[in-house]
Amino acid sequence: MPLLRDAVENVRNIFIKRLIQAGAFKQSDQVLQKLTLTELIHEYKNFQNECKK
Repeated sequence: MPLLRDAVENVRNIFIKRLIQAGAFKQSDQVLQKLTLTELIHEYKNFQNECKK
């Protein structure tokens, strides 16, 4: 079971890094750490859609 938890945490960290690098959030923003993987993916997709406009 820890393997799945670790995998989810790794993917969460990837999306957090992408959002910070894209400028959607600041490095010091603790909000990102509280979001679930699903919420992070949603935020990332929303940010990408906003950039396309």
